[in-house]
Amino acid sequence: YWPSILGTTTMANERLRLALLRMQQLKGFVVRVMALEDIQTGEVRHISHLNFTAWPDHDTPSHPEDLLTFISYMRHIRRSGPVITHCSAGAG
Repeated sequence: YWPSILGTTTMANERLRLALLRMQQLKGFVVRVMALEDIQTGEVRHISHLNFTAWPDHDTPSHPEDLLTFISYMRHIRRSGPVITHCSAGAG
């Protein structure tokens, strides 16, 4: 549900546009910086999206240090705003 190619935008709905500004692949997770624009007001918010990729479905991470690094990174960036967490399916 987020853009996967730098510089591309997707429409979240008829009012919101999402653009991928930066993407960095790290060991066990991906960091994306996106711009969310309200087309009606012109307001833009920057979103940091951390995607932990080293946790397989229905299993546990095989390298706990990857998860600890992810948590440390998340704690560092959370100073800029609230944190929302969900599973890989986006439902839990």
